[in-house]
Amino acid sequence: SRRAPDACWRESPLHSKLTSMPRRLTSPELATLAIRLDRRWDALVSELRASLTVAVADDCAPILGPADAQGRHSQQNDAMADLLLANLEHALHELRAIKVAKERMRGGTYGLCARCEQPQAPARLFGSPADELCATCRDAIDWTDPRGECGRRPSGATRLKGSIA
Repeated sequence: SRRAPDACWRESPLHSKLTSMPRRLTSPELATLAIRLDRRWDALVSELRASLTVAVADDCAPILGPADAQGRHSQQNDAMADLLLANLEHALHELRAIKVAKERMRGGTYGLCARCEQPQAPARLFGSPADELCATCRDAIDWTDPRGECGRRPSGATRLKGSIA
């Protein structure tokens, strides 16, 4: 059986090289990424609505569970509530990032690194459409020490996000 021409192209070394090299996005790529951002936005809004419906219903009873005689909730229930809040915070952060990405699309700066203003690799944007930093700048930030200073990697450092060994 023969493969479709576009499948052969996607598997070619030239395709890999062109999609992984930093360059300006084409109009079809921008349109595809805009659709992906819209779909992710819709999915996050649905998830948030469902989570908030559960959290608000019955004064948080499904999350916190029944209180003991002193009105306290178990540590497990407190942990579940903390997890719900962390998930809500993460979803809100992602929604904000999507909003910024859509604004950058309208402004013509989407696909350019917000820090160094160089084009990002399309493969990076297709992997994380709301990311506004190129791989080099993201790596530099990941190597920022806990005091917030960015610089050279210390010798013998292990790659732990936001910390140095």
